[in-house]
Amino acid sequence: MLDYKKSNKTGAKIQNLAQALEDIQVYDAIERSVQIKHNIKETQARLRHMVRIMALKKQILINIAMISDFSYAWKAIDGFIPVIQREIGQKPETVLRLKTVFSKLASIMNVPLKRIIEYNSEDTRAVAKYYSGELVKFVKRTLSIIPTNIFEKLREISVILTKNVKEMETKMLKETLKDFACFEDRYTLAKRTHEVSMLTEGMLVLDKTLMGVIEIDPKEILVDGIRKELGRTLAAMLHEGFIFSKRHLGEVETLESKF
Repeated sequence: MLDYKKSNKTGAKIQNLAQALEDIQVYDAIERSVQIKHNIKETQARLRHMVRIMALKKQILINIAMISDFSYAWKAIDGFIPVIQREIGQKPETVLRLKTVFSKLASIMNVPLKRIIEYNSEDTRAVAKYYSGELVKFVKRTLSIIPTNIFEKLREISVILTKNVKEMETKMLKETLKDFACFEDRYTLAKRTHEVSMLTEGMLVLDKTLMGVIEIDPKEILVDGIRKELGRTLAAMLHEGFIFSKRHLGEVETLESKF
């Protein structure tokens, strides 16, 4: 029976177990079995890891808590938004790792709330809600780059499909097949399509996450972001496209012709 509260005795027992596993390897039945030898090696490695854990002193745990303390991040997190957004733009698969970042970020509230909870203050919930709201704002600002990136890649896809890649004919000569292949354009098309799917998949994988006392749904953030980006894109198209001029004397372009 191993009892972590009695670290010295438990450590000695674990070392004896590791030595016993070392000693039994001389038997022929074990020596001939690769699977058994592999299992013994794994067990010994885990036992050595347990010994190291048993040797941890209280001061080491205090030091780890101080080093991993994230409360200072209120001053630093805004500077990381462009860094994270740049990484998402260059490597869309980065979105899949954001859930871990946001979960860790929630520990930023521990220090501001600790003393209030110890004091049994009635303001605990109000303070928690305020800090949670700040975290949600950070998450929304960080994820706002995803709809922007999606529309940028869709614009590139649209150009490739409408201008670069020709539509295949039902019948064509073997000599002209190369003209329709457009290998580089089709590679870029596949790459951009994959990047769009990675961005959307990353948002959907995040699932509902608690930021303090407020639950956020990344799917809603994605939908809102796409709506804003769609509105921005339409506004730019209308601003650039609906410019009327007199083509001939007395003849003005109509709204219908612009559409």
